[in-house]
Amino acid sequence: MKTSKIVIIILGILSLSCVRESIEIQKQPVIIYGKIDINEELNSFIVSKRDLITDEDELSLIKFDSSRLFNYAIDINYPQAIHLMIENNRQLNLLVFPGDSIQLNYCDTINITYSNKEHQSFNKIITYIENEIQTISTNACNPMFFRKADEKQFKSRIDSIRNSLHTKLRTYIKSHVVSKEMIVLAKNEIDFYVVSSLEEYELFNNYVFKQKCNLPDFYYSLVDSLSIKWEDICCTSRVENFFNYSPIRFNTDNECKSILNLPKSKLRDLLLSKILIYDVCYGNHIGKRIFYDKYSSEIENNDIRKLFNNKFENAYEIHSNPLLTSAKLKRITHTSETSFLDELINQHPNKVLYIKFWTPSCKPCMMQAPFVKELEKKFSPKEFEVINLCALCTKKDWKTTIKNKNMSGIHYLLTKDQYNDLKVTLNIQSLPAYCLINKRGEVVDKKALEPCDIIMENLNYELVSQIKEIL
Repeated sequence: MKTSKIVIIILGILSLSCVRESIEIQKQPVIIYGKIDINEELNSFIVSKRDLITDEDELSLIKFDSSRLFNYAIDINYPQAIHLMIENNRQLNLLVFPGDSIQLNYCDTINITYSNKEHQSFNKIITYIENEIQTISTNACNPMFFRKADEKQFKSRIDSIRNSLHTKLRTYIKSHVVSKEMIVLAKNEIDFYVVSSLEEYELFNNYVFKQKCNLPDFYYSLVDSLSIKWEDICCTSRVENFFNYSPIRFNTDNECKSILNLPKSKLRDLLLSKILIYDVCYGNHIGKRIFYDKYSSEIENNDIRKLFNNKFENAYEIHSNPLLTSAKLKRITHTSETSFLDELINQHPNKVLYIKFWTPSCKPCMMQAPFVKELEKKFSPKEFEVINLCALCTKKDWKTTIKNKNMSGIHYLLTKDQYNDLKVTLNIQSLPAYCLINKRGEVVDKKALEPCDIIMENLNYELVSQIKEIL
């Protein structure tokens, strides 16, 4: 089980490949607007950001208007990388800061203009370093080299790459106006790349190539210096990679203790936060509650501790919900004085309800089923529930499908009269169908969005945002 989780994480990482700003609990929006006119058939692009603590990628589909213009706001807590996937899977990474306004025009060439010119300079130097890393690592430090190089050979190669990147940085500094903070940011980016490459080397050999590998602790000495130099939260692409791998390196009690030996810093606090929350999100909520009680008091930064506590309790509450792993089959009998929908709302009071209508013979219904569970993982069961209403089906087929497809959550089997009544009330034309009800029991959307965004083949974050607004 542990190995499978690690391989999944490695594959997820492969698919993606600060300045003086204090972390804020209150999110601030970054506005991205402009025009993309490179292909008449292209009518949208994808924006994603990663949560540093939970590793969750939030994806949004940004659509153009008739003039091929767009305007989008994305909330962030601290300076971080956002990723824009444009035509032919071209990925554009931007380092953005809370409150930024960024104009992006892409016709023959890409033109990016920040309202804050200093922030634009930070993005420029990080983009330069990232491009140099990509060029070097593609040829000199890739998984095939991981496989054939022994530990000393790999360390020699990565040290050589680090020296080369610092030489490139010195050349850049000579020809550009850069501040001390920009230089520190760029040097940190190089060191985060080096450390995450060491982690990547160990993981690929141990879990992909099945070659035992255990690098000496002193190979990771840069982590100690980064703990001191990385004074404020700035989540660049290489910082993402470093924190991505960390739960696999530090996933035991003794390894948690080793984090405490690092210099007291925001990096140390975030590492500890990430380790404590990691297995909660992968289902080991009981074990990690013990870790939480033992180590959470070691997180010293007040802002990080508040952010972590909020995310941990939310993740623990969600992932300890038995309805995520088992199905609860229910029934409703109602009188002529009350409708089925009224009785349903009464049985689930003071919660936002996302109602799914489905039937076993409906292929689109079954295709959406896994994403219903992913949607449930986004919200506390105290505030939100998914209600699965099955229609046009026998009781035997209903139960058999739930069992064979390993479906979880709350399920009702509708009678013919109940379904006909709901068809009229909610204007259901076909299955699957979805509706959204707020905490006051009011239907706020009779044609709610599907849980899966078909274009992105991922959870529909437009739906997630809509639910957040009414919680």
